Amino acid sequence: MSRKPSRSRKIALRAPGWKELIILRLCASNNIMRLIIILFLSLVSSLSAERLIEDHFLISMQSQAMGTYTRIMDRDESTGEIETRVEMQIRIKRFKEPVVISRTSIVREDKSGRPIAFDIISNESQIPAKTHGMRVGDEFVVTTESAGKIKETRVAAPEEAIGPRAADLLQQQKGFSPGTSYEYEVFSPDSADDLVNDYNVEVIGTSKFKTPRGEVDVSVVKSHPLPGGPAETSLVGKDGTIYSLELESAGFKMTRATREEAAATQFNADVADLFFIPVEGSIDRPRASKQSRFEISSSKGVPMIASVAYQQSEKKGDKLIVTQKVPLLPRGARAPAPDAKDPNRLPDRYVNSDDPEIIKLAAKIVGKETDISRKVMLMNSWVFRHIEKKNFSVGYASASEVVRNLEGDCTEHSVLFAALARSQGIPTRLALGVVYMEMEGKPSFLFHQWNEVYVGGQWIPVDPTFGEAPADASRVLIGYNSESRESSQRPGIDWAGQVRIRILGPGE
Repeated sequence: MSRKPSRSRKIALRAPGWKELIILRLCASNNIMRLIIILFLSLVSSLSAERLIEDHFLISMQSQAMGTYTRIMDRDESTGEIETRVEMQIRIKRFKEPVVISRTSIVREDKSGRPIAFDIISNESQIPAKTHGMRVGDEFVVTTESAGKIKETRVAAPEEAIGPRAADLLQQQKGFSPGTSYEYEVFSPDSADDLVNDYNVEVIGTSKFKTPRGEVDVSVVKSHPLPGGPAETSLVGKDGTIYSLELESAGFKMTRATREEAAATQFNADVADLFFIPVEGSIDRPRASKQSRFEISSSKGVPMIASVAYQQSEKKGDKLIVTQKVPLLPRGARAPAPDAKDPNRLPDRYVNSDDPEIIKLAAKIVGKETDISRKVMLMNSWVFRHIEKKNFSVGYASASEVVRNLEGDCTEHSVLFAALARSQGIPTRLALGVVYMEMEGKPSFLFHQWNEVYVGGQWIPVDPTFGEAPADASRVLIGYNSESRESSQRPGIDWAGQVRIRILGPGE
């Protein structure tokens, strides 16, 4: 679709300088670009082989060309197995600096449509990550290699999920007549928790699509991700050819192209300017704010936000009234009892809290401190002070990369802090939302990522990008970022280009 005190020491946190100010503009596009890749790879779900399909698309946002999407489907003539290869490349600029993010997803299914293996190659940062999954009995053995580390996990094989080719054939079997509706599960290796994406599909009408050879008749097909998320509207020909696909938010669109057109397209979009949210009013000393009140409206109806104790919301007509009140970090708190199933305590692909270097660093930072709140403050401050290269050259790095390179924007700050905190047994999650800033004297809300820690029986926001523990109240929490498809990250995409915020005051 960035990171940052023992009772015997006082930690002095300096006010954000120009690097911290600019970093928010940078991490806005960073988070969204990652989300775009994950979303589009899940939308449309190779051996001596028969070529079945070769599709090429141009990706755009708000009419600005941003990248290419290619889907190739081949059948092994000896075994009947089918390989679907999806390649996505986002080529953009952020403050005039070129950024390339790519991801390749390969799914193999047997001739009955049962998924049997997959591979993912992701280049979202300076170090590529590779994932391989192989079906063994009723499980997938999944091996992930990132930052020199290899990790093996096992995921139950989704029995009802079908492969991409079987999904295509199912759609053709159901047909594209208006009024047709059905649900299905498609295998998705990008869904880290259960390898499945569920959809409710409706054919809502017909239309025309202009091609270089003239107009073609198409059906308008709307796919609703389950249990929720932005709907996807496709224009599909009678033979199942997809001519365009658009997310029901933010103007994300894929349009069919030839291989030559995709190769020749120039990509000059500077996406940093696409993620500013218009704001009415201003906040005096936003980084010191303890309570704030906002009115949020959207061209797509009442926007979705997360529900948490420090953020209260009330629906008034087509608007949302949001009150932020900063909770204090309780002193004398101890770590909660271990819970091996709590994802907010466990390492994942980005939050590498099991990395020996991160474990060693966290122990060094906190020393003999036992107070959880003081541990949080110490680690938050360390990340803030030691990531000195505040830049946007990194797409989305893992904590293992950040601890070695000490550079990046808000995503790198928050990922490293989360890994440090989890290695100390502190439940920590990645919060995705918007934060108030004045850029060149102009009030704005910018997309941002920070953290929440579970201390004293409540979730408390901390922001290592600004060195704040707890974080200020000049922000709105939208959802949470994770490698799981159950993440609340998707609602954040509804905000880009759709939402306006009016500042009502500091609240009561």
